[in-house]
Amino acid sequence: MTEFDTSLSVGKLREAELIEFFQSKGHKPIPIPGKFSGFDFFLANTKQGYEVKQDWKAHYSGNLVVEVEMYGKRSGLMATTADWWIFDTKDEFIFITPKQLKDLIVEQNPPCGNSQAREIPNPRKHT
Repeated sequence: MTEFDTSLSVGKLREAELIEFFQSKGHKPIPIPGKFSGFDFFLANTKQGYEVKQDWKAHYSGNLVVEVEMYGKRSGLMATTADWWIFDTKDEFIFITPKQLKDLIVEQNPPCGNSQAREIPNPRKHT
């Protein structure tokens, strides 16, 4: 099994944990199967979409990596249709809106180096 396959499997398990969490709170989560890039699941009762991002290096660095562009096209944060992003840092789930993420990037103005991603301090660790 490749590292990507392992990461994908773990990601699906963690998404299932989040779905169970929302169900325990009385919500009605609907997983979005396949390669729909808008979001990973939808809460029918609130009509909000959730995108789950796995960033286990945040566990060590204290920062979150946020994709904003790929192959010269807007992607990740700049293309999302999700109402909420959930970062899985291995230790915790961080819930944040795309607008809050964009505001943090503008406020922090992190360099992007050679990649088209931004690294921001974990908002939970720096508040």
